[in-house]
Amino acid sequence: DSVVYTNDGIKMTTDTLTYEYSKQKTIFNGKTKIIKDSITMTCHYGWYHTKENRGYLHGNASYQDTIQVLYADTISYNEETKEIIAIKDVHLINEKDNYVLNSNYLYASDSLNITYITDCAIAKLIQNKDTIFVHSDSLFIKNDTIRDKKNIHAYFGVKIYNKDIQSICD
Repeated sequence: DSVVYTNDGIKMTTDTLTYEYSKQKTIFNGKTKIIKDSITMTCHYGWYHTKENRGYLHGNASYQDTIQVLYADTISYNEETKEIIAIKDVHLINEKDNYVLNSNYLYASDSLNITYITDCAIAKLIQNKDTIFVHSDSLFIKNDTIRDKKNIHAYFGVKIYNKDIQSICD
């Protein structure tokens, strides 16, 4: 943590930093922490495009905002399009809506109001003192903006279970 970069509300602390001025892009190696507004990101290496507000985080990557935290091996994000892609060992913890998603692939778009996970997709829905588990090939979480709720759609090889019930369907 010997290099500190600050610019336009961004604070980046890392071991090694290269700045490509013509591209307005920072490239970092070593344990890195980026703070921008209410978002905190960490990783072991990657890049951040300072003008386009998009980046690539690799190696024990995390992306945390005021509602949720995302962990994965690799996270690509674009703040302007409000899209995030996470790959390998993906864990999304949403404390506002009380759910946890695990998979090996996640695509989330705030502009489309969806989150999609696949490849060992599991959702843990925490309600009162119980947890409902939903396992399937693919899960879509769609925001219902009228009712301010999230709808979960599970596809292919669906299993739902908790301590009281179990169900399965194709």
